[in-house]
Amino acid sequence: MGSDLKAAVGLGNPGSQYVGTRHNLGFRVVEQLQRKLGGDWTETPTFVFCNVSCDSGRLLLVKPGTYMNRSGVAVADLLETFDLAPADVLMVLDDVNLDPGRIRFRRYGSHGGHNGLRSIIDTLGGSGFPRLRIGIGRPPESAEMIDYVLSEFVEEDEASVEASVRAAAEGVICWRTQGLDAAMNRFNTT
Repeated sequence: MGSDLKAAVGLGNPGSQYVGTRHNLGFRVVEQLQRKLGGDWTETPTFVFCNVSCDSGRLLLVKPGTYMNRSGVAVADLLETFDLAPADVLMVLDDVNLDPGRIRFRRYGSHGGHNGLRSIIDTLGGSGFPRLRIGIGRPPESAEMIDYVLSEFVEEDEASVEASVRAAAEGVICWRTQGLDAAMNRFNTT
C-alpha cells in the first residue's frame, strides 16, 4: 500500500454486551469518524476496517475483532496486512488516569495498566506508536477496576462522554492531516 496510509485503531471489546461501556470509547470514536467520513466496514479474521479519505491521504478506521486483552494480535495483523509502521497507527482508548471529558495525545509511553495497550506493546515488542487517551476517571473506591471499565456510563455523564468522543474524532482528523505535534498542541489541555 502507499506510504500515505495511516490507521486509527479504536480499542474495545466486540459484542453487543460491551457497546455502551467505558472500555469501548475507542470503538465509539472510530464509529463517529466512519459516520462523518463515510465508507463501509470490511471484516477480516481479526479486525474490521473502513478505508476513508482525509485531506492529506487515506485513513483506515479499525476495530479489533479480538477482546481487549488480545488487541495486540489484531494490531500485528493490521500492520502486516497493510504494510504499516507502528508510528503510523494511532491507538484510541479509554484512560482511567484522565478525568472524564479530557483527551490527551501521547507519542509513546507505558501501558498505564490498560490491558489493550499492554497486549499491543507485548505483541509488537515496543511502545513506539502514538495513542489518544480519552478520560473516564477512576472508579469509586468500592468498585473493582474491571467492573468499572466494563460498566456503562450513567445517564448524566452521557453528554460529556459524547462531547469527548466528538473531540477525539476531530483530534484523529487533526493527527492525520496535520501531524502528531499539531494534534498534541491543539487537544492536550491542562
